[in-house]
Amino acid sequence: MEKTSIRVTIKSFQQPAIETAITKLTQLVRLQESIHRISLYTKQEKREKSSCTALPPSIKRFTVLRSPHIDKKSREQFLQKSVAATMCFPPTTAKTAPLLLALLKNSQLMGVQLRIRVVLTTSLYQ
Repeated sequence: MEKTSIRVTIKSFQQPAIETAITKLTQLVRLQESIHRISLYTKQEKREKSSCTALPPSIKRFTVLRSPHIDKKSREQFLQKSVAATMCFPPTTAKTAPLLLALLKNSQLMGVQLRIRVVLTTSLYQ
């Protein structure tokens, strides 16, 4: 039986935007599970929940000359800080994964960048 696991990396310049994106993505997963209304796991397996891991913030520093002519010592420094988080969704069947991907692609999240990674695992014996 084929199972598809999905990992989403969320990146933004503001922490509140990441938190709202995480809550909206968990709501999308619940919506996808309620639409299909099938149990994705047998009774012997434990039901996994989506897990979220915060990544360390990345900081980039830039130094720019204020005047291009004489004043070499007169410089201005800028700081660009971005925060990121990774969400791992529980494995679903290969038939229900396209719906979750469509929901993720069409979700309107303001101020965040999503990177979606899909992994398909198959068993050797069927």
